[in-house]
Amino acid sequence: MWGMGFCPKEFTYLFVLKSCSVFGLVELAQVIHGLMIVNGYQQDVFAGSALLDLYVICGCFGDAYKLFDRIPQRNEVTWNSMDSGYVQNGNWVKALEALESLVLKLV
Repeated sequence: MWGMGFCPKEFTYLFVLKSCSVFGLVELAQVIHGLMIVNGYQQDVFAGSALLDLYVICGCFGDAYKLFDRIPQRNEVTWNSMDSGYVQNGNWVKALEALESLVLKLV
């Protein structure tokens, strides 16, 4: 892509990260995360949510926590990504804590 003179946009990252998620390519996703930071897309709620989803699906909760804290405009997608990741990995206590945090944010 870069070799052809194109620069990725936030939606490009969405699709690439989804592919990484499907195939469990965490290392490649971490490289892409670095590119997102360099290009200023880490705080984009859509690209950030896609990356967050990948980290929780792959069980990388440390990376997911750090990213979640850096997303300035959390929405239903970001909260749902964290919660569903906990459930998929059998961490029911953290899932309930995340849900409780969401409810407290809405009050």
